[in-house]
Amino acid sequence: MSDNNNELLTQILQTLNTFQVQTTKSINDLREEVRENKKEIQKSREIENEHWQENLRRWNENDKKWEKNEKRWEQNEKRWEENDRRWKENEKRWEENDRRWKENEKRWEENKKLWKQYEINREKDKKDLTDILLKYDISISTQLEDKNVHKMKKILKM
Repeated sequence: MSDNNNELLTQILQTLNTFQVQTTKSINDLREEVRENKKEIQKSREIENEHWQENLRRWNENDKKWEKNEKRWEQNEKRWEENDRRWKENEKRWEENDRRWKENEKRWEENKKLWKQYEINREKDKKDLTDILLKYDISISTQLEDKNVHKMKKILKM
Protein backbone atom coordinates (compact mmCIF):
# COMPACT_ATOMS: atom_id res chain seq x y z
CA MET A 1 0.00 0.00 0.00
CA SER A 2 2.86 2.28 0.73
CA ASP A 3 3.91 2.05 -2.90
CA ASN A 4 0.45 2.98 -3.96
CA ASN A 5 0.48 5.94 -1.60
CA ASN A 6 3.86 7.01 -2.86
CA GLU A 7 2.73 6.70 -6.42
CA LEU A 8 -0.46 8.63 -5.69
CA LEU A 9 1.51 11.26 -3.83
CA THR A 10 3.93 11.58 -6.76
CA GLN A 11 1.05 12.05 -9.18
CA ILE A 12 -0.51 14.66 -6.93
CA LEU A 13 2.82 16.50 -6.66
CA GLN A 14 3.32 16.37 -10.42
CA THR A 15 -0.19 17.70 -11.01
CA LEU A 16 0.42 20.47 -8.47
CA ASN A 17 3.73 21.27 -10.09
CA THR A 18 2.12 21.44 -13.55
CA PHE A 19 -0.62 23.64 -12.14
CA GLN A 20 1.94 25.92 -10.53
CA VAL A 21 3.93 26.22 -13.77
CA GLN A 22 0.76 27.01 -15.74
CA THR A 23 -0.39 29.51 -13.14
CA THR A 24 3.02 31.19 -13.11
CA LYS A 25 2.99 31.39 -16.90
CA SER A 26 -0.55 32.84 -16.87
CA ILE A 27 0.45 35.39 -14.24
CA ASN A 28 3.53 36.34 -16.25
CA ASP A 29 1.39 36.69 -19.39
CA LEU A 30 -1.04 38.89 -17.46
CA ARG A 31 1.82 41.01 -16.12
CA GLU A 32 3.11 41.49 -19.66
CA GLU A 33 -0.36 42.40 -20.85
CA VAL A 34 -0.69 44.92 -17.99
CA ARG A 35 2.68 46.45 -18.97
CA GLU A 36 1.54 46.76 -22.57
CA ASN A 37 -1.75 48.28 -21.46
CA LYS A 38 0.12 50.80 -19.31
CA LYS A 39 2.25 51.74 -22.32
CA GLU A 40 -0.86 52.15 -24.45
CA ILE A 41 -2.53 54.26 -21.77
CA GLN A 42 0.56 56.44 -21.51
CA LYS A 43 0.71 56.82 -25.26
CA SER A 44 -3.00 57.63 -25.36
CA ARG A 45 -2.50 60.30 -22.68
CA GLU A 46 0.36 61.82 -24.64
CA ILE A 47 -1.77 61.94 -27.75
CA GLU A 48 -4.65 63.45 -25.84
CA ASN A 49 -2.32 66.07 -24.37
CA GLU A 50 -1.05 66.88 -27.84
CA HIS A 51 -4.63 67.29 -29.01
CA TRP A 52 -5.37 69.64 -26.12
CA GLN A 53 -2.28 71.66 -26.93
CA GLU A 54 -3.30 71.82 -30.55
CA ASN A 55 -6.80 72.90 -29.56
CA LEU A 56 -5.41 75.64 -27.36
CA ARG A 57 -3.20 76.81 -30.19
CA ARG A 58 -6.21 76.87 -32.51
CA TRP A 59 -8.29 78.81 -30.01
CA ASN A 60 -5.58 81.43 -29.77
CA GLU A 61 -5.31 81.54 -33.53
CA ASN A 62 -9.08 81.89 -33.86
CA ASP A 63 -9.10 84.74 -31.35
CA LYS A 64 -6.62 86.60 -33.54
CA LYS A 65 -8.71 85.87 -36.62
CA TRP A 66 -11.81 87.20 -34.89
CA GLU A 67 -10.00 90.43 -34.15
CA LYS A 68 -8.97 90.74 -37.78
CA ASN A 69 -12.50 89.99 -38.91
CA GLU A 70 -13.87 92.68 -36.66
CA LYS A 71 -11.57 95.18 -38.34
CA ARG A 72 -12.63 93.91 -41.73
CA TRP A 73 -16.27 94.35 -40.83
CA GLU A 74 -15.61 97.94 -39.98
CA GLN A 75 -13.81 98.46 -43.27
CA ASN A 76 -16.66 96.75 -45.11
CA GLU A 77 -19.15 99.08 -43.50
CA LYS A 78 -17.23 102.01 -44.96
CA ARG A 79 -17.13 100.29 -48.34
CA TRP A 80 -20.87 99.76 -48.24
CA GLU A 81 -21.41 103.45 -47.68
CA GLU A 82 -19.17 104.23 -50.63
CA ASN A 83 -20.97 101.64 -52.74
CA ASP A 84 -24.33 103.20 -51.92
CA ARG A 85 -23.04 106.53 -53.18
CA ARG A 86 -21.79 104.87 -56.37
CA TRP A 87 -25.13 103.16 -56.90
CA LYS A 88 -26.81 106.52 -57.03
CA GLU A 89 -24.30 107.72 -59.61
CA ASN A 90 -24.79 104.55 -61.62
CA GLU A 91 -28.52 104.99 -61.68
CA LYS A 92 -28.00 108.28 -63.47
CA ARG A 93 -25.66 106.57 -65.91
CA TRP A 94 -28.26 103.87 -66.53
CA GLU A 95 -30.80 106.47 -67.50
CA GLU A 96 -28.33 107.91 -70.00
CA ASN A 97 -27.56 104.41 -71.29
CA ASP A 98 -31.24 103.67 -71.77
CA ARG A 99 -31.54 106.74 -73.98
CA ARG A 100 -28.48 105.68 -75.99
CA TRP A 101 -29.78 102.13 -76.22
CA LYS A 102 -32.92 103.34 -77.95
CA GLU A 103 -30.81 105.25 -80.45
CA ASN A 104 -28.71 102.16 -81.07
CA GLU A 105 -31.79 100.03 -81.68
CA LYS A 106 -32.71 102.31 -84.57
CA ARG A 107 -29.21 101.98 -85.98
CA TRP A 108 -29.36 98.24 -85.51
CA GLU A 109 -32.46 97.98 -87.67
CA GLU A 110 -30.69 99.92 -90.40
CA ASN A 111 -27.65 97.64 -90.14
CA LYS A 112 -29.79 94.53 -90.38
CA LYS A 113 -31.00 95.64 -93.78
CA LEU A 114 -27.43 96.27 -94.91
CA TRP A 115 -26.27 92.86 -93.60
CA LYS A 116 -28.80 91.04 -95.72
CA GLN A 117 -27.25 92.56 -98.81
CA TYR A 118 -23.72 91.84 -97.51
CA GLU A 119 -24.61 88.20 -96.94
CA ILE A 120 -25.81 87.84 -100.50
CA ASN A 121 -22.58 89.41 -101.75
CA ARG A 122 -20.41 87.27 -99.47
CA GLU A 123 -22.11 84.07 -100.60
CA LYS A 124 -21.44 84.98 -104.22
CA ASP A 125 -17.80 85.87 -103.41
CA LYS A 126 -17.35 82.61 -101.55
CA LYS A 127 -18.69 80.61 -104.50
CA ASP A 128 -16.43 82.46 -106.92
CA LEU A 129 -13.37 81.90 -104.72
CA THR A 130 -14.17 78.20 -104.31
CA ASP A 131 -14.45 77.82 -108.10
CA ILE A 132 -11.09 79.55 -108.60
CA LEU A 133 -9.38 77.37 -106.00
CA LEU A 134 -10.86 74.16 -107.46
CA LYS A 135 -9.72 75.08 -110.95
CA TYR A 136 -6.28 75.91 -109.59
CA ASP A 137 -6.12 72.61 -107.74
CA ILE A 138 -7.10 70.64 -110.84
CA SER A 139 -4.58 72.58 -112.90
CA ILE A 140 -1.78 71.79 -110.44
CA SER A 141 -2.86 68.17 -110.17
CA THR A 142 -2.84 67.90 -113.98
CA GLN A 143 0.68 69.32 -114.15
CA LEU A 144 1.80 66.86 -111.50
CA GLU A 145 0.16 64.08 -113.52
CA ASP A 146 -2.03 62.97 -110.68
CA LYS A 147 -4.00 59.90 -111.77
CA ASN A 148 -7.09 61.06 -109.86
CA VAL A 149 -7.57 64.25 -111.92
CA HIS A 150 -10.16 62.59 -114.15
CA LYS A 151 -12.12 61.39 -111.14
CA MET A 152 -12.01 64.89 -109.65
CA LYS A 153 -13.28 66.43 -112.88
CA LYS A 154 -16.01 63.84 -113.13
CA ILE A 155 -17.18 64.44 -109.53
CA LEU A 156 -17.09 68.22 -110.02
CA LYS A 157 -18.72 67.80 -113.45
CA MET A 158 -16.06 69.77 -115.26
